[in-house]
Amino acid sequence: MCRADMIEILLIDDDVQLGALMGDYLLPQGFRVTASATGEEGVDLALSGRFALVLLDVMLPGIDGIEVLRRVRARSAVAVVMLTARGDDDVERVIGLELGADDYLAKPCFPRELLARLRAVLRRTRDAPAQPMISAGRLRLDRARRATLWGDQQVVLTATEFNLLELLMHGGDTVSTRDALCLAVLGRSRHPYDRSIDVHMSNLRLKLDRATGRNIGIETVRGVGYRLRMEGQGHGRWAVPDSRIFRRIQRRNAEARFLAQPGAGPSERAVRVRPEGNSMKRICVLIGVLAALPGTALAQSGGDATFGGVKVGVSVDYRWQDGDYSLPRIASRIDQSKGGIGYRGHIGYDAQLGDLLVIGAEAGIGRGGKTLTAASPTGDYALKPGWTWDASGRAGILPAPNVLLYGRAGYSWLRVRETTDFRAANLKDIRTNLTEKGFLWGAGIEAGVSPGVYARAEYDRANYRDGLTSSNIRLGLSVG
Repeated sequence: MCRADMIEILLIDDDVQLGALMGDYLLPQGFRVTASATGEEGVDLALSGRFALVLLDVMLPGIDGIEVLRRVRARSAVAVVMLTARGDDDVERVIGLELGADDYLAKPCFPRELLARLRAVLRRTRDAPAQPMISAGRLRLDRARRATLWGDQQVVLTATEFNLLELLMHGGDTVSTRDALCLAVLGRSRHPYDRSIDVHMSNLRLKLDRATGRNIGIETVRGVGYRLRMEGQGHGRWAVPDSRIFRRIQRRNAEARFLAQPGAGPSERAVRVRPEGNSMKRICVLIGVLAALPGTALAQSGGDATFGGVKVGVSVDYRWQDGDYSLPRIASRIDQSKGGIGYRGHIGYDAQLGDLLVIGAEAGIGRGGKTLTAASPTGDYALKPGWTWDASGRAGILPAPNVLLYGRAGYSWLRVRETTDFRAANLKDIRTNLTEKGFLWGAGIEAGVSPGVYARAEYDRANYRDGLTSSNIRLGLSVG
């Protein structure tokens, strides 16, 4: 085969040895492999237009394969085959298929299977049938240009989605079985637990919903397969959706409207946060109380307070949970801050050194805050804070006999419940209870307001995992 006839393949994988072996095997078969070891470089090369197909590993340094696929699919319909070392991980495969991958392959794989998959995907994406245009109502498929049109509006489909729609349009009112679709579109037989066609069909259905306003849809014939339905035809899934499916369509349409907003896109973070209207009012009240404490202490008539000894107390607080981290299970990211009322009990011991210095230790336990949430076409995510406990030391000075200014440092533990609800029916939702741990620091003011009674106001912050923090403004009373 002459050099000009070689098919260009892009391999995005940080395994250099695998890239060399794959290139040596595929070269005599008519494929020239270009390797990229990072996701950032791989995105640029995949969008260059040089390559007929991209082999994309899920686990990459920097941005992972899921994010690479998201960025490529936002601007290109180049054929993509996902590679994963976790061949039995349904989550990885379904996320890739949800985002528009044409096929997947588990590593390690047999070279002949790899070659067969590459040829099958390229055959599906390159073959141009003799009849250039087919239509169903206002929906038209230009098979020569591999373009999908609803009236004058273009509907962007992946190569696999285009081939599925083409088969459904050819079938008319006939039901296309999952086995037949898998063989014709994916180039392989379907095993009993293979949901690849269902995931591709779910993506295609969502895109048709958005483009046609539900005038054309895909009916699921339970236990058999799919067929195309025009508005008002039949009494299947499309014509009379049940309440569960209707709610899912509503939710997906809401996500589509968000992505259609100016400045939003597939790479935007999954959550936009609305400021909570009463937050500033609460903060202003707390700051006012904080400023009033020294005057209250100085005005007391009970004499000078001593800060030494054991103290037990309670407090109320306004706490913010801040999340800024990736969510690979739903191919999204959380970027959100939410605040809510909480409470805390504590016990501690202080030692007063002369007239100026106080040192001590304290342990506390509390609860509060609000749930962080994120959503994507793949699923919904929530992180609900629970109990928190901490241990810290503090040291401060006495600018006045009854007033202590102090700083605090220690360690904090936060119990959280993470939930991930997948939209794909074949994936099991995930519920996980975790204990986050992190460094705690803060500062505050404490005043003796009557003999043996102390009021305090403080701010503290705990840094847990990368991207998860908790901040508190707290008012409390202690006795001792």
